[in-house]
Amino acid sequence: MKNRTNVRWLTQLALLAAILLVMNYTPLGYLQLGPLSASLLTVPVAIGAMTMGPLAGAILGGIFGATSFIQMVEGKSAMGAALFSVNPFGAFVVSFVARVLEGLCAALICTITGASVHAENGALHAPQDTKAASAAAEERASKEETVYVIAGADGKQQSVIVSDWLKNPNKETSLQDVSDLTDIENVKGDETWTANGTSLTWDAQGNDIYYQGKSETELPVTMNISYQLDGKDIAPAELAGKSGKVTIRFDYENHCTTTATVDGKEETLYVPFAALTGMLLDNERFTNIEVTNGRVVNDGSHTVVVGIAFPGLQDDLNIERDTLELPDYVEVSADVTNFALDTTLTLATNSVFSALQDSDFETVDDLKDSFAKLTDAMQQLLDGSSELYDGLETLLEKSQTLVDGVGTLNNGAAALKTGAGSLNAGAAELANGMQTLNGGLSTLSGQSAALNAGAQQVFQSLLAAATTQINAAGLSIPQLTIGNYAEVLNGALASLDQTAVYEQAYQTALAKVTAAVNAQEATIRAAVTAAVQQNVTEQVTAAVREQVTAQVLAAMGLTPETYAAGIADGTISEEQQAQIEAAINAQMASDDVQALISQQVAAQMASTDIAALIDQQTAAQIQTLIDQNMNSPEVQDQITAALEQASSGAASISALKSQLDGYYQFYVGLQAYTGGVDSAAAGAAKLQNGAASLQNGASSLYAGASRLADGTATLSSGASALIDGVTALRDGAMQLSDGLKQLNEEGFQKLMTEQRERAREARKALGDLGWAGIDFGQDIPETQFVGYDKNETEGTVLAIVAEDESRSEIAAGVEAIVVLDRTTMYAEMGGQVADHGTITGPDGVFEVTDVQKNKGGKFMHYGRVVSGTIKLGEACKIMIDPERRAAIRRAHTATHLLQAALLRVLGEHCHQAGSLVEPDHLRFDFTHFSAVTPEELVEIGNQVSEMVLRGEPVETMVLPIAEAQKLGATALFGEKYGETVRVVKMGEDSLEFCGGTHLDNTAKVGPFRILSEASVASGVRRIEAYTGKEVLRQTEQMSRLLLDIAHELKTTPKELMQRAHAMVGEVKELKQRLDAMKDKLFSGEIDRCLFAAREVGGLKVLTVMRNDIAPNDLRKMGDQIRDREPDAVAVLASTQGEKITLLAVCGKNAVGRGIKAGQLIKEVSAACGGSGGGKPDSAMGGGRDLLKLDDALAGVDDFVTTHLV
Repeated sequence: MKNRTNVRWLTQLALLAAILLVMNYTPLGYLQLGPLSASLLTVPVAIGAMTMGPLAGAILGGIFGATSFIQMVEGKSAMGAALFSVNPFGAFVVSFVARVLEGLCAALICTITGASVHAENGALHAPQDTKAASAAAEERASKEETVYVIAGADGKQQSVIVSDWLKNPNKETSLQDVSDLTDIENVKGDETWTANGTSLTWDAQGNDIYYQGKSETELPVTMNISYQLDGKDIAPAELAGKSGKVTIRFDYENHCTTTATVDGKEETLYVPFAALTGMLLDNERFTNIEVTNGRVVNDGSHTVVVGIAFPGLQDDLNIERDTLELPDYVEVSADVTNFALDTTLTLATNSVFSALQDSDFETVDDLKDSFAKLTDAMQQLLDGSSELYDGLETLLEKSQTLVDGVGTLNNGAAALKTGAGSLNAGAAELANGMQTLNGGLSTLSGQSAALNAGAQQVFQSLLAAATTQINAAGLSIPQLTIGNYAEVLNGALASLDQTAVYEQAYQTALAKVTAAVNAQEATIRAAVTAAVQQNVTEQVTAAVREQVTAQVLAAMGLTPETYAAGIADGTISEEQQAQIEAAINAQMASDDVQALISQQVAAQMASTDIAALIDQQTAAQIQTLIDQNMNSPEVQDQITAALEQASSGAASISALKSQLDGYYQFYVGLQAYTGGVDSAAAGAAKLQNGAASLQNGASSLYAGASRLADGTATLSSGASALIDGVTALRDGAMQLSDGLKQLNEEGFQKLMTEQRERAREARKALGDLGWAGIDFGQDIPETQFVGYDKNETEGTVLAIVAEDESRSEIAAGVEAIVVLDRTTMYAEMGGQVADHGTITGPDGVFEVTDVQKNKGGKFMHYGRVVSGTIKLGEACKIMIDPERRAAIRRAHTATHLLQAALLRVLGEHCHQAGSLVEPDHLRFDFTHFSAVTPEELVEIGNQVSEMVLRGEPVETMVLPIAEAQKLGATALFGEKYGETVRVVKMGEDSLEFCGGTHLDNTAKVGPFRILSEASVASGVRRIEAYTGKEVLRQTEQMSRLLLDIAHELKTTPKELMQRAHAMVGEVKELKQRLDAMKDKLFSGEIDRCLFAAREVGGLKVLTVMRNDIAPNDLRKMGDQIRDREPDAVAVLASTQGEKITLLAVCGKNAVGRGIKAGQLIKEVSAACGGSGGGKPDSAMGGGRDLLKLDDALAGVDDFVTTHLV
């Protein structure tokens, strides 16, 4: 079977090689596109690479390259012949070596999109019966498997689809297969299967089986993609549409390991993988593209970037990075405009290393056999150098063709001589015409100064008249000049705004009314004082009368109460009442009583309270009079008259400014015109001189052509020297071959031997550190974690690592890793961050800032010694930070409650896609097909809070996995589990597999608040939330923020939303007004630009340079120029710091005459160190060299003249 496969492979290869040669030497291999010819020879190379593998791709690429190199030598390719004449060896590398690599890369990219996985060591077996057993070993069934991974923009795996091909060469009726795929589907036939666990039995019916399914198995190689913009990290979703320096980094991690016995010792090695990442970049968006660990190929409109990395290989070979660094990442950087990137393709394959693989490394000799295969590759390099020598032999044979070409060059020199004579005659005629043109332009230029002076005088007269007119109208402004008139008149119009005028008129009237009322303050105060004194007198008199009444009644043996009672019951007659009243009045009229009243009135009037009352009522009376006067018809009429006068004045000034703007456009255009005339006159003079120089040059050309003819004859006689040079190059190739042999014998083989010895010795020296970083050996037991129910414990120091070396002791200030036999500190796992704490020994304290658990079950405590020393083997006390642990427990318990709430509110399709649990902060990723609505988010938060308030007990159980699954427990973190699992139960709400730390009751979670909800990948959402003290801190912070905002906006927190809506409306209105003003400014600017346009070939050509104009505004301005003037050809430039933004627009008539904005912007951008492109009527670009911008814009006229149809 193997021989038959080889024959078929060789037959296919020969057929494709024949097709390639036929296409190369006939018109079938080329597509003619006007004056250009596009090669189709890559088609058979690509077909061979995709269908037959890397070796076929490399061979066909080599055939393509060899034929291209021969055509260079034969002169059939003009560009190739030129390259060969400059650098023959470089031509060989470009034509031959590059195409071999392209064929190889095409095969690697197309044949395998993931890692190959083979069931039962690559063999699929039919049921064991007599017929199957009699088949030859090479005829047995086999399986090819391809893994397709769909990943997000960050490289994270989203789904895995596996395609399997079961080959059935013996036409068996039934095939046995082993597969852990789900959702299996027969994609080609209607054959069926039965399943027993992971075993599948296919009813093959003699056919091959093609099926696919989904896999949850961990990929052998994973990838992480990170992005930076201008040196700062940025999320891929935020990068879209941005511009600047973009860096994209692909980091690969190899998860696939195997064990091998080397020198009697079992070693863990990474399975070697090559990771290739490719992307296609649009040159209109990406410039200055660079790649680390890869190659960049530019075809003019696009750039292909291919990078390669070997994750884990550095560790496998145990080579120090200082000696040789094997790449484990790819990094691409570029200058980007409006970032957009559709797709990147990444291939992870171990087929590149298939020549080094064996079924099992049982002995050192087996390992050496694999290195021998690498040595075979070195031998192929030696063979290649011999082929190079043979190629140079062919080159030597073709050198005679070049000698023949020298004769053709001699004939061309004679034709050049004849043409030079004709050029000489035409140059004389041109010189005469330029003399006439120069005279006319000189006369026109002589009138420019007078014309400019007259226009300036008229403008200044108009400005002087305008100044006088405005001042006479009562509005004081400075003298108007050409430079300031627009600013001064705009300021005057602003001062005549209705709001401003109303405010000014109101304040003027208010000042007058206030002064008038204040002048009557003494009168007002006297009236207020009299009124207050009258009120005080009445109050004092009433009080004295009560005293007198009491005295009179007392003299009669009565009190006020008995007196009132007697009147009520009739015991005191009306006559007696009259007598008592007369006695009271007599007493009140006495001088003593009246003096007492006067004394008390005077005392109260002199008090500070009464004085303050008089001041207060006086001020209130003054303000009332002011308000009455301000609302009077007379004052209101004055304000209305001022507003009408301002409105009339504003209209007059606006009309005046429009007239002055119109004349300003004329004045600027006139200056541009006269300046152009002067430049044309100067240019005509130079052209006249140049025409004379051209005539002289044509004569010299004629003489030079004669000398060229003589020189080609000399070149022909010296062609033999070329043949001698090629002979020397051939001899050099032989020396190269000999040198490679010496390198192989004395260098490469010696290096391989030395490297194997270094690797062996390094592993012995490292001891517990092993192959993959810090991986402690079997002599150290697993760390016992006892921290679920206690904060501290006692343990023993088993290992110390500092600066990648094992230590027996570490002192204060040293950062290290400490391994203990037992610990209470939880290692970072399942999304939960590690505990912090201290390890206290007899003589020192080690502060722990991170804990990681390695594959051997050892808890590695990262930190530093804060005091004293920590020694190997000593007893110590391990203490966690209890507050941090409590905060982590709150967040982790809330994560389980959040998962339960998501299932209830959104549905059973929600599955965890990742999580992060930190102190009082959690981040939870889950699968969901759309954004969570605000209402759903509120309901999710409410349900979590309800579960917290119910105070459900949190129980933990360690159960056999089957029993846990029967209870309905689900794997929260998507991890692989052993035979027993830890299950966390929270009342009736949640039952999950979980190894993390939790509270003992949900009530201790405390307050819960969702911070945000967003998308992190296609079909994956993320919720971030706070718990406990962090919620309280955030609540307090938000309360302070609301108060500060309300205070700043002069409102209350309750009315803040209403105020915000009002402000949004105001901002929207201001923006509309601003846009309207910008449109007017653009309109005026465009009028001035079009007025100053230069006429070139019947088209209006203009270049404009402005500072700090945003790209959108620049495009808006260009669109208006293009739409208003069909004959326009405009290039607009805006500078912002060192950055140049360029826009080219062409009106429809200009496009019809052959002027394309895309071509124009490319030429202008390139002239100032940048690039650009776009459509025929509008294109954008950029540059970086400000010093070349003026020259770049100056070349627009020449571009139009050259491309005009």
